[in-house]
Amino acid sequence: MATTKESQSGTRPVTPTSQKHEVTVLSVSLRGFARLAESAPAADLIAFFRAYVGQLEAVAATHGGQFLRSLGDTVVWVHGMAQADHAVRACHTAIELVHRAHLLQTQSPTNTLPPLDIDIGISTGPVVTCGTGADFAVIGDVVEFAAHLRSLNTTYGTHVLLSEPTWREARKSFSNFREIDVRQIHGRPEPVRLYELMLPRHYAELGWVAEFSRGYDLYHAGLRPQARLVFQHLAEHVNDPVSRCLLERCSALRRRRDD
Repeated sequence: MATTKESQSGTRPVTPTSQKHEVTVLSVSLRGFARLAESAPAADLIAFFRAYVGQLEAVAATHGGQFLRSLGDTVVWVHGMAQADHAVRACHTAIELVHRAHLLQTQSPTNTLPPLDIDIGISTGPVVTCGTGADFAVIGDVVEFAAHLRSLNTTYGTHVLLSEPTWREARKSFSNFREIDVRQIHGRPEPVRLYELMLPRHYAELGWVAEFSRGYDLYHAGLRPQARLVFQHLAEHVNDPVSRCLLERCSALRRRRDD
């Protein structure tokens, strides 16, 4: 269950009134922030984090997001309490968050911290909500899945990952999605499809994505040697992190077969 900070602390009870909603949840964190906190000047770290959270609040509110909780550098928002297009709004929020986080680090004259990447997981699905204001709470697997997607960014070298339901709801509004994997997730009975929201901040151009899709189809058709050649080319020539990840997987499967 996700709640606001006040209801988590137990200072105010959550009201028993509950409703079912279809929502989209964003889980956002700064990659490497915890390690940086061990060595960076405390004053600089606190000043940056306050400015960072302020930017998150401003962006999410612009697109109709509602704050759920924060834990360390991880902040969780929900879209959909009053919007039918909550998945699209959540994707717009992610795009702007990445841009604002970059500006905050590069344009602040007082920022002395090294560059930090932002990781975002976006998941859409049914939840039960209860309470209002500081007592607002959301109960549902979609919250945990958004957090899991956020953490998987470090595996694939990506920055914004989303679930298949989010992709289905938002795909007509964006041209920069790609499916990157099908994998088993703990607690899910069937493998799930993962999608990346590709941003200009991270990819100079996207003309090579069709080639990635070809390699991806070869991979899932069981034609691993052919897929490996495609992934190797993209890893070397366009520095695609997902291709590099899948190339390593193909190589590991080949070594396992040869042993």
